[in-house]
Formats: sequence, C-alpha cells, structure tokens
Amino acid sequence: MSGKVYVFNVNLEPMDSLQIRHFDAGGIGGWSTENNKYTPQSLAIQRTKNPDDKPSFAQGENEIFFRRATYNGRASITVPQDISLLDDLILYLTRNTAILMRTSGEVISTVNFDPELLAES
Repeated sequence: MSGKVYVFNVNLEPMDSLQIRHFDAGGIGGWSTENNKYTPQSLAIQRTKNPDDKPSFAQGENEIFFRRATYNGRASITVPQDISLLDDLILYLTRNTAILMRTSGEVISTVNFDPELLAES
C-alpha cells in the first residue's frame, strides 16, 4: 500500500475544489475558528508511482489547482523520485505558497505562486 499526501488548507476560506492533474479531489474546509482556533483542515490523497486517471500524487511533477471564494491558486508540485512511495507527505497550501514536506518536518520544496483574485460581486 502506498503512502498519502495530506493536503492542508492553511486559510480561513474553504477550498471549494482541489484538482490534482486535472482530476477533482474534493473540497477542504477552512481552518477552525472555534475550540482549536486556526487549525487547518485536510484531505488525504493517494500517492502513485505513475500518473493515473484519478486524483493522486505521482512521483514527479503534479499540477494542482484550487478554488476559493475570493481567489484561485495554481502550482506545480514535484514529488522527488528518491522518496519512498510508502512515505506519507504533507502539503500546506497557503494564499500564495505550497510547502511540501516529510512527516518528520523536513521541507522538501516550497513553491510560490500568484493567486488569481476573483472579481467581487
């Protein structure tokens, strides 16, 4: 069984949609505003060796896209070939940065991107 990438929405706004390699993975709620204030919500996504026809993180490059109420984000996340397929990984998605890391806390990569602000209605 392969590991997973735990994608955390580090923002108050919920992610209405998260796509990985153009496949819909679902939404992720915004962070908690109650008991455990500022605790991000997450979604577990399967890891695969090669890209397939479902939302999963393959070894190599993975295009992601997410939609929030006021802006969209897009980034390319590369999972290095030398990381065991059995390892779980963590991906933090902020307003303008994606941070991929090992569960030990080691940062694998940081990807900065420009959010696409949506027109206010």
